[in-house]
Amino acid sequence: MRIIGGKYGSRKIKAKIPPNVRPTTDRVRESMFNILNNLIDFDSIYVLDLFAGTGAFGFESLSRGAAFAQFIEINGRTVALIKNIAQDLNIPKDDFSVIAGDAVKYLNNPHELTHKFNLVFADPPYDNDVYSRLMADLPDSGLLSEDSLIVVEYRTINKLPDSKNLNLISDRIFGDTGFKIFEKVK
Repeated sequence: MRIIGGKYGSRKIKAKIPPNVRPTTDRVRESMFNILNNLIDFDSIYVLDLFAGTGAFGFESLSRGAAFAQFIEINGRTVALIKNIAQDLNIPKDDFSVIAGDAVKYLNNPHELTHKFNLVFADPPYDNDVYSRLMADLPDSGLLSEDSLIVVEYRTINKLPDSKNLNLISDRIFGDTGFKIFEKVK
């Protein structure tokens, strides 16, 4: 696994990834960020990485100029992994935060919210049936800025539920992995 672009671009993540974590492939992340580069200016944005796993989405965003990344991850070993990767990349402690907890519960109780997020990534475990709650709860969570983009990764054999509060702006499929990019309905 590596950071694709930006100031940490081409840096390999040398951490041991726990067996229950499914990192998004470099190819899928590269395609995702190529699309996002045309939709959003990464400079000084706030990023929320739900179901963070390795934190690759948040780290890629920080590498491209995001001001801050909030990582939400329930697995304690993976929380430690995210912190170790941040340290290996020399990311300043004020530029990120890691919350050990359930991402869906976080949507309904976002702790101390000091800013709204411009970009949200959600990559739940494929066999976890949280997509309906995620798509229903995220738009009303109070976490999104007016111009937020939301990226949801999913297994293509599963149908991603629609949301009346999110407009689909891009949809890509790579084998059994898909991702959709939404904008908040204004």
